[in-house]
Amino acid sequence: MTTTATETSPTTTTAATATTSAGIAPAGTWAADPVHSNVSFEIGYAGVNTFRGSFTEFRASLTGDALEGVAKVASVDVKDEQLNGHLQTPDFFDAARFPEIEFRATELRREDNTIEGKGELTIKGVTHPITLEGTVSPARTLKVATWR
Repeated sequence: MTTTATETSPTTTTAATATTSAGIAPAGTWAADPVHSNVSFEIGYAGVNTFRGSFTEFRASLTGDALEGVAKVASVDVKDEQLNGHLQTPDFFDAARFPEIEFRATELRREDNTIEGKGELTIKGVTHPITLEGTVSPARTLKVATWR
């Protein structure tokens, strides 16, 4: 599973120029911006193709060195309405009994704009170790032009 967060935004700011002890993000609590971020997955299919999907409803936060995220199973999108419905059943995610997928990082590393999170992924009440990769967009400066 690959999770890509293309941009984050601060929900609270405390000394925004300081970095965490691991240098992952500026100090404060950061939340994934659902408009500019995504949670997606890729699965090898039949040895010749890659099956892709995403979750459109999710939340994720980064506070210091703690990264946590939750995706709503009901929001899975694989570009096939019939399969989207089948993924909700006990054959796959069993959304009625397990409405969320959870991730908690136990170790975070950052190199340039890439973050690697080693942690635990819980699907259908079963937890397994996993490594997720993400990107943090560099800060941008908005330049405003005045036309006369």
